[in-house]
Amino acid sequence: MLALAILLQIFPNVLSCGKLRRRIQERRLLEDDAQEKISTTMPVAKEIQNLAATWKQSGQENIDKQLEAAGLGWAKRKIAVNLSTTVTFSFPDDDTFHVDFTTKVMSKKEKFSISKVTKHKNFLDEDVESELFIEDGHLVMVTRGGSPGEIRTVRIVEGDKLTIKTTVVKKNVTGIRYFERQK
Repeated sequence: MLALAILLQIFPNVLSCGKLRRRIQERRLLEDDAQEKISTTMPVAKEIQNLAATWKQSGQENIDKQLEAAGLGWAKRKIAVNLSTTVTFSFPDDDTFHVDFTTKVMSKKEKFSISKVTKHKNFLDEDVESELFIEDGHLVMVTRGGSPGEIRTVRIVEGDKLTIKTTVVKKNVTGIRYFERQK
């Protein structure tokens, strides 16, 4: 395959036969499709399977500063800081990360694709895009497009403890929430 592609580049006039060129292009497309299918149908990575549970917030650090850096107003920040969150994570299929969180004043359900960018609304009701990936054995989500700029959220599970670190990247401010697995 590579040899044919090189020949086409070296001798474009000699091998400009439409049939041969189309066959090579079709073969490249088939190989690309096969590679994409392999990467998107992989089962949920073992490193992040332990996220699938219900978690109750047990503590926090610097959340007010992180929410301020993200553009949340004073009143909403004060409410958010004083609310305890319960969150349930699941993987309904190999390509979906489902987040269901509740507090005393609101609840929300969101689904994110693991293999491609997910378009959704952020907490300021702006259109954003989030990308999920695994880094150092942890699930990372990078959200772009809203007024706060890039927001990076890392979910770290150690036994029955979950730590969620959310960073407003352009202001380098991180808030941390701690959770315990519910049985």
